[in-house]
Amino acid sequence: MPSKSRLCAGVQCASWLFAVLLALVAPLWGDTPPPPAAFQDLYTTLNADLDAFNATLNSVWNGSKYPVVFAGNLNNANANGGPSVLKTGSYAGAQVELQELKALGVQAVVVQVGFPMLYQPFFTYIGQPDMYAQYVAYYQQVAQNIHAAGLKLIVEQ
Repeated sequence: MPSKSRLCAGVQCASWLFAVLLALVAPLWGDTPPPPAAFQDLYTTLNADLDAFNATLNSVWNGSKYPVVFAGNLNNANANGGPSVLKTGSYAGAQVELQELKALGVQAVVVQVGFPMLYQPFFTYIGQPDMYAQYVAYYQQVAQNIHAAGLKLIVEQ
């Protein structure tokens, strides 16, 4: 356990750091009081450094943003679960999870369907050829539900 003096020094350091960060962020909140006099020099220096850094960024950026699609994983449909994804509860869970992801504002849904889940010879080899059709039907329905929700589908292997 750290000594009391080291603990107090850590608390003082954390308090100092919090005060500096608060002083830097406070102008973003609107009408806020100036930083304490003891931190004014530090605030002025850091603020000037941030202004210079922002000016550098703005001078090399052309203003265009890269097209990004925010996505979330549909864990209840993850093929790593094996045969458990074919259970009724898993499908219902995937439906609920899909609606939750949409409510979060994602634009796409990632579904992990690794090899050999959609490789028919694998199911023949393990002696369960009918299971292949079940997986195909399951993932077709999941894909339809994702598209019906107005979201993009990303299939991960």
